[in-house]
Amino acid sequence: MVAQDGDAVGLDINTYDKREVFIADAKADLTELDQRINELSGKVTTASAAVKAAAQPKIDELRKQRVTLDQKLETLKSAKEADWNVLKADYQKADSQMKLSLHESWKWVQDNTGS
Repeated sequence: MVAQDGDAVGLDINTYDKREVFIADAKADLTELDQRINELSGKVTTASAAVKAAAQPKIDELRKQRVTLDQKLETLKSAKEADWNVLKADYQKADSQMKLSLHESWKWVQDNTGS
């Protein structure tokens, strides 16, 4: 059985001993974020000049957040067991913020391009 977040029910991949699974899932998530940012950027290229100008800072901020997420993942990869929970929580918080920003940016572009 799969939970809403895609993790198997009863399997806690957030523990230190399951860190490789957590990291692999995070890498896959980052790849998907890259694709969504690139799609958003592509959609903006067909918009009016005013929408392009207003959207570019949003896209730049998304790319900046994405770089920060990658840095946090690199830190998490080398985390010792004593630091795992704190660093994992920091990564998860940044990941949630990134996804919210991406969602809001998509909504803004859709609202301002009519599609």
